[in-house]
Amino acid sequence: MVSEVWQPSHAKTVTEENRIGSTALPYRISIDEEDGKAILAALKPTTLVAIFNTPQLIAVAKEVEDTIVSFM
Repeated sequence: MVSEVWQPSHAKTVTEENRIGSTALPYRISIDEEDGKAILAALKPTTLVAIFNTPQLIAVAKEVEDTIVSFM
């Protein structure tokens, strides 16, 4: 299963800073099951910030990343 995560305020910030970076939105997470355990797979938001060369978005990326990790 693939789930999309969407936070309008974060999307607005990303779009205003780097329109090309907004192509990574909504943020996708793949969720599978293996041996009765949920397996989550996703690109780290902080990695995406580096790919799109937008260091000004590190704080937003870190917040999203921390939120995702807290659910694991």
